[in-house]
Amino acid sequence: NNLITFNQEGKFCRKVAERGQANNEYINLEDIALSIDGKHLLLLESSNRIIKYPITCSDSTIDRIVLDIIYPIDAIAPDKNNGTYCFATYPSNVDEYKEAYCQLYKVDRKGKVLERNLPCVDLGTTIMNITQSRDNSYLLRPQNSEHIVYRLSQDSLMAAYKIDFEEENIPHRYYYNTAGQDMMKYISSPYFKVPLYFYETDYVLYFSAHGRNKQYSYIYSLNKKEGINWIEHDTDMESLQIIASDNMFIYAMVYPTIMENEGMENHGVLYNYIREYIKKKKLAITSDDNPFMAKIRFNI
Repeated sequence: NNLITFNQEGKFCRKVAERGQANNEYINLEDIALSIDGKHLLLLESSNRIIKYPITCSDSTIDRIVLDIIYPIDAIAPDKNNGTYCFATYPSNVDEYKEAYCQLYKVDRKGKVLERNLPCVDLGTTIMNITQSRDNSYLLRPQNSEHIVYRLSQDSLMAAYKIDFEEENIPHRYYYNTAGQDMMKYISSPYFKVPLYFYETDYVLYFSAHGRNKQYSYIYSLNKKEGINWIEHDTDMESLQIIASDNMFIYAMVYPTIMENEGMENHGVLYNYIREYIKKKKLAITSDDNPFMAKIRFNI
């Protein structure tokens, strides 16, 4: 219920905000982003309101921005003019979803819409649509069937990557035309779908995708133009979650349950590597410990 900051060594810095009904508190949290200058945290509430909290103690000004958007927003990213990119997966009216509508909006510092982009023509999901990456840039995962990862740069929308599984891509509008709007049929289909968790450093791109009824993780070398992939176990994300990246490292939140006694064959490559590293370093981790942050550098 509290939003707190830590330094690079994991030491407590300060409490930035807390949940509640007071003027300086937030009611719920849909998404969070860091301002371009790194001085403010942007909190998205489910009421289509953004609260701008200062990170440092020297500034106590809290701004509230009511978004002039009728669709429910579930992800945000900053732009350079104190505005915000806002992503809407679904319209508030289900019937409206049958027609194309824009999913990405750019608003000014007061919440007024400046631009509309990315008409929606296929199924969308609310999972990790926008992720923070190197240099505090933000990546919007592929939508529809164009397979494009967009970079939400400080002043424009730019195509960054194309994630194309070719003949194993899930067909266009499969959810409507084949699965009969049955989400379980959609998810259990053998095709690759919903690539997400996009994080990049100066050297690699990490992402995940579901296909062949398995969850795959990918690391792609930006220099060599080649990469590797591995299959994740169904329960791996309960103990290991990739959450961020900077120019050098991929960051993962690791929970103490990673040390539970299970065979290596029951988990993915990265999960097992971190667990073996903990054992090798003889780190004392118990089930009562808090989660910890792992800095990972991939060499491929």
